[in-house]
Amino acid sequence: MKKEKVFMIILSILGISTIILNSPIPTVFANNHTDTRFDRYYNGDGSDLPTPIRSKTDASSMYSYNDQSNGSYTVTAYAATASGTMYGSKGWGGAYTLAKGQAKYISNYVYENGYRYGGLFVGPNCSHVKMLWSPDSI
Repeated sequence: MKKEKVFMIILSILGISTIILNSPIPTVFANNHTDTRFDRYYNGDGSDLPTPIRSKTDASSMYSYNDQSNGSYTVTAYAATASGTMYGSKGWGGAYTLAKGQAKYISNYVYENGYRYGGLFVGPNCSHVKMLWSPDSI
């Protein structure tokens, strides 16, 4: 009786172990989704303000959060080379306007077009852009 109980416990442990070991293990990807502060005053000359180039590690959306600007702004994605050449048409995934307090995921084709760096062109509708952004998202 005691041997049967021990045998059943061992069999149960082996069965549970088999299930756990054969279960899919979720894969965790570390991408470049850490937010960076972008803080610029706009002189009203009609040009866009480019964010600094950052590494793009996957095909996820970029991210922008208008947390402290004194108005809205419009962003578009750009692709870039490691040396700093920017290509707006290679990263384009649409234009997104963000009012103060809004956060949006920004579609882009930087990674799909073979580039590993990118950023955002910011078209201010205000005099002071103060936002958070990241080249990848979770």
